[in-house]
Amino acid sequence: MKKLVNKVTYNVRSHLRAFQAAMQVRRMIRLTAKRPLYLYVNTTNVCNARCVFCCYGKMKIEPQILPMDLFEKAIREYSEMGGGAVSLTPVPGDPVLDPYLIKRYEIMAKYPDIDRISFTTNGIAFPKYSDEELKIILKSSFMIQVSIGGLDRQRYKDLYQVDQLENVLNSVSRVLKIKKSMGGDVHIHLSFRTDDPHFQERHREKLEAFKRRGCLISHICDYGNWGGAFKADEAKGVPIINGSSLVKNDICVYPLLALSVLPSGRITNCGCVDITGDYLNIGDAHNDTLEECWRSEKRKKILSSFSQGKLISLCRDCNMFRPTKHFGLPPYKNIRSYKKLPLEFYMLYGG
Repeated sequence: MKKLVNKVTYNVRSHLRAFQAAMQVRRMIRLTAKRPLYLYVNTTNVCNARCVFCCYGKMKIEPQILPMDLFEKAIREYSEMGGGAVSLTPVPGDPVLDPYLIKRYEIMAKYPDIDRISFTTNGIAFPKYSDEELKIILKSSFMIQVSIGGLDRQRYKDLYQVDQLENVLNSVSRVLKIKKSMGGDVHIHLSFRTDDPHFQERHREKLEAFKRRGCLISHICDYGNWGGAFKADEAKGVPIINGSSLVKNDICVYPLLALSVLPSGRITNCGCVDITGDYLNIGDAHNDTLEECWRSEKRKKILSSFSQGKLISLCRDCNMFRPTKHFGLPPYKNIRSYKKLPLEFYMLYGG
């Protein structure tokens, strides 16, 4: 009898979880049908590392800085749409190299509907900022994700192609001290990128020390293929996941969630791998508003390409594809509006 009760209880709970996940998917689709859940603004495409798992060192990319007038135009239009989360993480590039980063924070401060700012950096360029400048960044950010190639100097150098581990760790320590002196709420997320599946086990004590200082910790050891542009034999032994074998007859969550303003002013519906905006382009910040882009025929065509089996080449070969059922996962559970996205969401998508 006890076994029967346990089985019935298990089945009921399983059906309840499935129902809740389905409702969650429907809610997320309704939310993102009206407007983006968050905005990527790529203020620069310049980077100071040459990570072996990144396309930056492989592709010829013209260095660009997003003009300040286009930046404010994007922030203003996003605020007019209701505002919400803004990510300054470029694909590729490092926002800390943006010479106007502090001024951009000052601009965003003028728009109260911009509520959670985040970005990902390798942390190499933090020393060029004064303590007061870092305070401005920390005070106004919700999360800063620092991408670090492990905790072994030589392996970091092999993976990032620069000898900067000591500098980065010193910068992280400095940032944490400034945060503590301010009593700030910003989340510092150390996102380790290695080729070692046992990294967290091997460095448990050091990682626990970071946690005691208030850091969030994550780790990955296999990587994206940049829409098929990046092959495993080009990554110097780092695992690259194949994307062409994935079944993609459902809409990917990335074009549902966000749009991305590139340094050129082009607007793409993929803030993940469309580096130049040549593939999922839905407009240009010089001439189009964000709302026009979100409701455009170009975007409708991108979304329908999945169900019609007419995928854009970038999407066809991409291994970052996530179907809409992905919205049923726990990180989306507490999303009810466009404001104050939960920490779990940022842990899933980084900065």
